[in-house]
Amino acid sequence: MLPLNHHVCLSFYSSFTVVGYIIYYSTDVNAEVHDWVIEPVVGNRLTHQIQELTLDTTYYFKIQARNSKGMGPMSEAVHFRTPKSKFEKQDRRRISGTIK
Repeated sequence: MLPLNHHVCLSFYSSFTVVGYIIYYSTDVNAEVHDWVIEPVVGNRLTHQIQELTLDTTYYFKIQARNSKGMGPMSEAVHFRTPKSKFEKQDRRRISGTIK
């Protein structure tokens, strides 16, 4: 098993007032959404860090905002590849997107 010690910081923006988000992530972009890992984000924060990702692996992320009227549409998938080794410098860019 590969070490689980890397992370990615997601940043997002919504054009409406939100009370939370649901972040979905998977190593298989074609998997059914119910097979993706779900990580809830409470409040109107605009960033979230996903911890303990496997080295040398591509992850796909989708996000869905929630407001007082319910859930918004799910975003398109974005991807991020973790470093090949724990000694390789991790990409410092943030993955970002807009929720409409």
